[in-house]
Amino acid sequence: MNKLALAIIVTTSLLFASCNNDQPNDIKQDQQTIEQAMLDSGIDTENIIYTEKIMGEDAFSIYQKINGYGIIQYVNTNKGWQYRGASGFEQSASGKPESVTFGTATWLMGDYSSKGNNTYKTVFIGEIHDTEIAKFILEVNHGKYNAEILNSDNRKFWYHLSDVEDFQSDITKVSGYSSDGKLVYENFLNLPE
Repeated sequence: MNKLALAIIVTTSLLFASCNNDQPNDIKQDQQTIEQAMLDSGIDTENIIYTEKIMGEDAFSIYQKINGYGIIQYVNTNKGWQYRGASGFEQSASGKPESVTFGTATWLMGDYSSKGNNTYKTVFIGEIHDTEIAKFILEVNHGKYNAEILNSDNRKFWYHLSDVEDFQSDITKVSGYSSDGKLVYENFLNLPE
């Protein structure tokens, strides 16, 4: 009898243990992927040209449209990735476009805290229309930052991710260089008058 009781206890324990191990897998299956969050944005996923996750908590995508581009923001919650919002930038359909366009999108990382210890991310973004530009640099009061360059459908975009909320007010200059290092574009920004 003791062997039978022991066998029932062991079998029951194994059954409960296997049920408990399946539970986290079920939760993960119910969590939304970043691809599903992209669909929630309403932006055609074929137009999304780049996605970056930030410390597994937040993410952003860069998308293109006929006369512009934009940023989609996501947050990772206990339900998985959620669409948080988007910022779009339009260019004039008439006339010659600027050599380089410039825009920014800033968002709160994670949840808002009334205690004031919130963290923000800013993506600086633009489109490069000057075919000579192979390298793009943002200069700020405290340094220089190489922008990443993305190519998509014969178009060229640049972006830089920053964790400083007020970074834009510190930008002093943006510069574009050719593949041989020659300065081909320069624009001074936010300088005192």
